[in-house]
Amino acid sequence: MSFFEKVESLEANDTLLITEKFIGGGSVAGFVAAAFSNLPHIAVAAAAVANLILSKYVCYWIPPTCVEAKVVIHTVVSGLIAAVSAIGIMTLFGSPPSLPIFLAVTTLLAIPSISFHLIKVGVAYYQHAKEEAQIEADPNRNVIKFNAQEWGDKFQKINQRLIDEKSFSLLEERNSALADIYDKTAASLHRGYQVGDKKISPEDLNIDSMRDGLVVSVPKKLSKRGINNKRCVSLLPFDTLEAAKILVDKEGDNAVVLNEAHAYLPGGCVVRGGVGGIEEELFRRTTLCGALMPSLNRSIKQKMVQALKDSGELMEPHDDSDKGKGKEKVDQESWDKRRRCFNCMGYLIPKKGCIYTPHVQVIRNKEYAFQEERLEIAVISAGVDALTKDEVNDREMYKNFLELKWRGILRMAAGKKHKNLVLSCFGSIEGKYDLSEVGSWFAGVLNHEEFDNCFDKIVFAMGVPKEDKKWTAWEKALKQWKDEGEKNKIEIMDL
Repeated sequence: MSFFEKVESLEANDTLLITEKFIGGGSVAGFVAAAFSNLPHIAVAAAAVANLILSKYVCYWIPPTCVEAKVVIHTVVSGLIAAVSAIGIMTLFGSPPSLPIFLAVTTLLAIPSISFHLIKVGVAYYQHAKEEAQIEADPNRNVIKFNAQEWGDKFQKINQRLIDEKSFSLLEERNSALADIYDKTAASLHRGYQVGDKKISPEDLNIDSMRDGLVVSVPKKLSKRGINNKRCVSLLPFDTLEAAKILVDKEGDNAVVLNEAHAYLPGGCVVRGGVGGIEEELFRRTTLCGALMPSLNRSIKQKMVQALKDSGELMEPHDDSDKGKGKEKVDQESWDKRRRCFNCMGYLIPKKGCIYTPHVQVIRNKEYAFQEERLEIAVISAGVDALTKDEVNDREMYKNFLELKWRGILRMAAGKKHKNLVLSCFGSIEGKYDLSEVGSWFAGVLNHEEFDNCFDKIVFAMGVPKEDKKWTAWEKALKQWKDEGEKNKIEIMDL
């Protein structure tokens, strides 16, 4: 983690910010005083309101493409809070202050506010320098070591107690144990890890190539590649990474995996120990976090900015009069949510697009033990939760969104010359859209002539046995797809 990233992490979790907010309370006092005073106080009220808006929305309006700028802005805002607080406090108890008195009070208030911030910067600098010195003195000092057997026994006991006792504190303990797995995976990317006597260095993990090859875009329509009346699809009762290994062993190393990604929260709930999700498992068991987590890969912010601009997803909402001018109408609620999430988190997968990440290495097995032999795959991350409630409730709109996502995923894979895919059957909503319906929508996309001669094998990692109703519903939807004038090209085969 770089020096400025350390400062940013301190900013996000620092109780000293509360102190700054209390000092900024003087701005409110100035506004209240101005409301019951004469005309000259309006200037004070305007300054107070401007200061509150600036302090509240500084992270919202400033794009997070430069962490250094955020650090500087927070320092300046600390001084502004102190200055306007001085005006507010003095106006509350009398007339607007003279210049000497104003400067004196501002200085007294600014010193602790800015000092608090400089302390944070100093602490981050000390931590950063200390880490760098340790690594330079002994490169092997920080190599990650992990006893999977010991961790597994502990985790199994927590799960058993959770079943027996149903305690919320045990749930937190389990999530903490899983969060620790992710922390060690992320740390191994710049410190390496050890398996027995074998040390795997960061250079062995090919992190730079993974980051350099990362693409954020809305894939364009494919050119025609001839006619092919067959789509070879297989269903496997394994998770995504297990299915990927089987496919690579069978067909070669040209495999790409689908990551059901959170649209604006990289890794989903992985930092809090979230369980069950594909994305969380990919972040815990592979090097993918080194490409998608903004704190580990600062270049992804710039790539997302460009992709979001190209797709028009960061433009202001506009009315129907803009129709026909090359602009798509953007829903206000949807725009506000996406813009706010992007400017706060520095991460947002385009609604119409996806992220392609090559050279991702699987470094842990299912039991989370680090492994010497590493499987290399590519990953396509598609955000499937970027819709508003109205968009989800509208069947036609939801169907169009899923088809757009599937089309983008298949276009990205084909465009990057991948012949073998590992997918998952996402999109069903219990009580609203079942798997058989969603499966037929996917079949309609896959059967389109655009994807003729694109893929050799498409594998669905079902994660359930063949007898499960999820398996049955998805298989039936693919087999029995029908459309007027179209032939079903999908052929279900054993791998």
